[in-house]
Amino acid sequence: MMLTIAQVIVQILQNDMDQPSKFMETLSHRSRRGGYGPRIAVTRAVAVGGGAYAAVHLPANSVGTKQLRDNAVVSSKVKNGSLLSIDFEAGQLPRGPTGPPGQRGQNGTNGTNGSPGPAGTARAYALVSTSGGHFANMSHNVTTVTHANGTGIYCVELDPSVAASGTAAIASPNYQSDDTSTGTPGVFAHAEYAGGCATNGVQVNTYRVIPGTSTSNGSTSHADEGSS
Repeated sequence: MMLTIAQVIVQILQNDMDQPSKFMETLSHRSRRGGYGPRIAVTRAVAVGGGAYAAVHLPANSVGTKQLRDNAVVSSKVKNGSLLSIDFEAGQLPRGPTGPPGQRGQNGTNGTNGSPGPAGTARAYALVSTSGGHFANMSHNVTTVTHANGTGIYCVELDPSVAASGTAAIASPNYQSDDTSTGTPGVFAHAEYAGGCATNGVQVNTYRVIPGTSTSNGSTSHADEGSS
């Protein structure tokens, strides 16, 4: 009875699987006796470590992810420097050292001017000089200021649209035109609202204050002081 190549190989594998050398000897003997040499060479079985594997030719690009066993690729099979950072999941690679600071960027262009804000809530205001004049470009709803030299008393007349009877004034000295100094003892100016005056005005009194020292008493006296 003539056996096929496949039957010969199966029979040899069943009988001699645990003895690779005997397997090769049997295969060679049978091939000579039965004339299987040329055909067996095509599908020659190779015994490796107690197991037999058929030597076949794999087509190009035929081995992919599905053909690889889990954990089949180990470090020794990976070429050094062949992997990229994209091949690793986030957090797997250690973070490198912080690089040097970059150069300072150029200044940006100036922004556009903002729109004017809403009108203030002050009904009237004025910057008053020591002589009693007021600066029109820094005043609002103030018509005139009357003053008697040396008295420190100023009457600020308001525009008719602002009723002085329902208006209180907040007065403060103007440092650039008052007697405030940093001497010893220091001198400072003081201004305060003192009620109504004239037809529709508010009165502001200004003072020159000299603080007391360990050897003298202080003094407060009316004096002409610039105020607002």
